[in-house]
Amino acid sequence: MKFITTLLFFSFFATSFAQGVIEETGTWCDGNLEITVPEIDESTVLGWYKDGELLIGETANNLNCMTYGNGFYTVKMNVSGSEITLLHDLLAIEGPSADFNAKNMLAAAVTYFEGASISGETITAWHWDFGNGETSTLQNPKVMFAEQKIYSITLKVTTASGCTHTITKEHEWAYK
Repeated sequence: MKFITTLLFFSFFATSFAQGVIEETGTWCDGNLEITVPEIDESTVLGWYKDGELLIGETANNLNCMTYGNGFYTVKMNVSGSEITLLHDLLAIEGPSADFNAKNMLAAAVTYFEGASISGETITAWHWDFGNGETSTLQNPKVMFAEQKIYSITLKVTTASGCTHTITKEHEWAYK
């Protein structure tokens, strides 16, 4: 009998912990980042904590992290009369910051653009608008300008999770 009770005890906790994973949905960029614990039979959320502080009134299976920001989250649950604790370290991933440098190469009559964007995650797409009707999706494009004037150059970068940032700078093309 002791063996069966012990086996049931370990089976219960193995099932609870296997199902008890905090999952992230949404992203910081779309303003809809949540963490969720799966519904386990006969379970209730007793409370959510962030960095050790109780989040008053938060007893649902999901928590909107946009309200509380990044940090170390803990959820205490009652599962079939036993209290379990699940942990999740939520790191803020900074959105991208688009930037670039431009260098006129007079001998070649082109301008080389070098992306100087930064991001906490991988930038996967670049969209350039050179203000002269030309566009590019290269990270470091080059473009030929037909006339000497100031152009508005726009760069939009996109990360793997879909976060975007756009910058527009003035660039002068002139034979100087």
